Amino acid sequence: MKWIKKLLTGILAATLVFTMNVTAFATDSSENSNVAESSATHKITVNDTQEGQIYYLYKVLDYVPTSAPELGAYKLPENGSFNNKIKELTDYVSVDKDNYVTWVKKDKDGNIAQADADAFAKELQAAVPTQVDENGKTIPQNSMDSKKADGTSIEFTGLDFGYYMVYSSLGSLVSLNTTTPDGEVDEKNDVPDITKEVEEDGDGTNTSWGENNDAEIGQIINYRSDVTIQPNGRDYKVTDIMTEGLTFQGTGDDVFKVNVLTKTGEAALTKGSDYSVEEKTDGFVLNFSNTYIDTVTEATTVRISYQAKLNENAEINTKTNDNEIYLEYGNNTETEHKYTHTKTYPVKILKYDSADSADDTKKPLAGAEFTLQDAAGKYLTFKVNDSGQYVVTGKADAAGDNNNTKLTSGADGSTGKEIVIIGLDSDTYTLTETKAPATYNALTEPKEVRVLPSSTLADNAITLVEVPNSKGTLLPRTGGIGTTIFYVIGGLLIVAGAAYFIVRRKADAE
Repeated sequence: MKWIKKLLTGILAATLVFTMNVTAFATDSSENSNVAESSATHKITVNDTQEGQIYYLYKVLDYVPTSAPELGAYKLPENGSFNNKIKELTDYVSVDKDNYVTWVKKDKDGNIAQADADAFAKELQAAVPTQVDENGKTIPQNSMDSKKADGTSIEFTGLDFGYYMVYSSLGSLVSLNTTTPDGEVDEKNDVPDITKEVEEDGDGTNTSWGENNDAEIGQIINYRSDVTIQPNGRDYKVTDIMTEGLTFQGTGDDVFKVNVLTKTGEAALTKGSDYSVEEKTDGFVLNFSNTYIDTVTEATTVRISYQAKLNENAEINTKTNDNEIYLEYGNNTETEHKYTHTKTYPVKILKYDSADSADDTKKPLAGAEFTLQDAAGKYLTFKVNDSGQYVVTGKADAAGDNNNTKLTSGADGSTGKEIVIIGLDSDTYTLTETKAPATYNALTEPKEVRVLPSSTLADNAITLVEVPNSKGTLLPRTGGIGTTIFYVIGGLLIVAGAAYFIVRRKADAE
């Protein structure tokens, strides 16, 4: 008799939350209540499901009917997955020696605060047993049932009365009892998203952001990715992967930034507490802490800014150097993978004998030397690959053999072979001939080189720069000093002779 009195007292005091709305642990009276209805004929409907999201069902507490049809209590199930966690949550519930559970955290009016209900649900969600699969994905374990949403709702059927959690990107709690034989859960989480853009520096004066850009080998490329964090989200993980032609520049504070976008600008998040980041050789993995996500009350955009260098392994147009990013959230749901594409281009310099070009064969000449400068006047530096092509490696302030700025026709040992340069931006450069082949004249003026975005390594598609040379003595160019020097020298000799004659005559007269 004492046990029944104690049980009824606990039942009347017990309340809890389900599906983000306040409800009672203990059941209210109902005209249709019947202990027999606890047979496994009930269901939980999840509304507004997100397509592709997997929903897992867990039983948290057993429902224990009593002799009074309108009453019931909740109890830890035998070997329940959440028993130990529930016993730890003493700020929210109490568990007596017989494992009956009572909600104790209430506001001054004796009601359960919504914030407390949300916090309790997240605590249970964090206790879901998991396992890492062969692909490195963390998969929930020991669920009663799971369903993948392919529409706007799903149903879990054939359930006993009890207290359940529907686990998705947010754990939701629902109670099935004599007053609520069938429960509903409203999925209130919007799907998070991630975007990715790369900066295009254009001709050096205009910049823009988009999916594509082009660059020189050795150039630093700027990226930004915006993550939309939704309220009540969970376990946000960003993975970024770069192809071999891109070298990630690291997660140092000077090159890697994680900022919240606000109406007035950007506010930095704190590494270590708001997020953690693991640097990889080909990118990074960034995890937002659930502690930070819990502070988000409305959809919030976080911008990740970082850099990579286009390196000597870069693919040459028509292939691209790609950067991939995606977001995982909740129970390992992935967003669409987003990409940026960086191109770099080749150019061919043909040094030929203009005297032998009558039949359009344009015989290539070996031994011509050049330098190539960008729009800012910097000299490009090069190394020669196994195919005899000049690969851009960087830039120098001055030309010189020690700076590897020299381009030489026939440098790969094939006499007369054209110079092929790979790794250029779609931009304008200046080509200067610093040394002509023996017995030939060098260019008297630098030559403009415009690299086209259509340039590929195919012979009929590569940007071609033709540099004709002629044999013979280099004659002065138009507007030069020409024969003027001879007139000047002759005039000076005449003046000197006249002066000598006058001085000599004066001396004889004396």
